[in-house]
Amino acid sequence: MSAVTVTRFSRVTSSSNPDSIRIEPASAEDWRALSELERASFPGDRISPRSWRSFLASQSAVVTVARSVGAGLGSSSIIGAAVVLQRARTSVARLYSIAIAKSARGRGVSAALLDDATQRMRDAGAAVLRLETRLDNVAAQRLFARCGFVQRGRKASYYEDGEDALLYQKSLWNGG
Repeated sequence: MSAVTVTRFSRVTSSSNPDSIRIEPASAEDWRALSELERASFPGDRISPRSWRSFLASQSAVVTVARSVGAGLGSSSIIGAAVVLQRARTSVARLYSIAIAKSARGRGVSAALLDDATQRMRDAGAAVLRLETRLDNVAAQRLFARCGFVQRGRKASYYEDGEDALLYQKSLWNGG
């Protein structure tokens, strides 16, 4: 596992580091790359291209991307993405999706996106961040536990293939 420099809000601290990652809001033009990332990351229950375009235009969705910043000036590619939903006048936010390119797994990208999503929702006034994950996704369950999420339940046959979902949440108050 190589060391990764993660920067939030479009600043790259080490442009000479080939493993630099920039976390930033997705742009409307990113929908194709996001759709491809989703297709490569999940065998089913994927966000459609049409839904990506809707999320990117929605006031209640925050879509962030992790870009691997290459050594070439301006060269970057999307290696991860997170979608968080929060309706107006509610204190509950939902991590709808987090996807990481296979080539970027094990490098801390998912933790960086999750930390960024948590901070953005805290800044937006959310008190709680909730999410679901597949019962068979042990790596995600470990990540969520490490990041302070607590399992709060289970939904039977939640996914299209019949797999159960584990429900997690994290309090965003008091630095939680």
